[in-house]
Amino acid sequence: MSLRPLLESSFVGREKEIGALEAQLAEALAGHGRLVTISGEAGVGKTRAAEELLARSGLPSGRLLWGRCPEQPGAPAYWPWTQALRGYVEQADRDAVLAEMGAGARTITRVLPALREHLVALEPGPIVESEESHFQFFDAMVGFLRRSTERAALVIVLDDLHWADPASIQLLAFLTHELRRLRLLVVGTYRTDEVEERAAVLDGLRRASERVRLRGLDRAVFSAQPSAFNGRFACSGRRGQMES
Repeated sequence: MSLRPLLESSFVGREKEIGALEAQLAEALAGHGRLVTISGEAGVGKTRAAEELLARSGLPSGRLLWGRCPEQPGAPAYWPWTQALRGYVEQADRDAVLAEMGAGARTITRVLPALREHLVALEPGPIVESEESHFQFFDAMVGFLRRSTERAALVIVLDDLHWADPASIQLLAFLTHELRRLRLLVVGTYRTDEVEERAAVLDGLRRASERVRLRGLDRAVFSAQPSAFNGRFACSGRRGQMES
């Protein structure tokens, strides 16, 4: 997923929703971490709205992280987190990343081995599957994110959460209890109709501080600026709607 600025293309018709997202970003930048969700039907513009928020954030690309939950089976557990954090590790100084991971470095790279190739000297810890080991990993991740946001804020987008693996949702749910102390904004997108069949996903998102629901745009918006959309949004004659 390219995180290049998208300001060269118009983004209209979603001012209320983007305004709500920017307000949550401002809280995160001030040290009050947030989880926000963007939901709606397929093709309504959820990913595009998340991209627009990143483009308006004012943060450097190395602080804007993106992970996508794949529709295809076979992806490792925690795959969207792996994608997002791999982007961070690839751009950051190796020693700085190890310092941010702290004592949890071996635990983190044992569970997310794709990160280890960028931290060459780090050997993985022993593989032990238990409730205690899961808790240790979650706690290590919170510590990592806390230290990595001490010098600057981070934004993590988890796209297509309706396809998320259970482990990714469990980590997200654990993290939401600690967000208020971090300069971190987590943005989750999902298809409303598909996530309704997955109670675990809905439960993992229940602590979201803002829920933005996108619906089809008014035909009047298309008539006023038809060239701005380039086919990005479906016109269903209904307004975008924000849910708090």
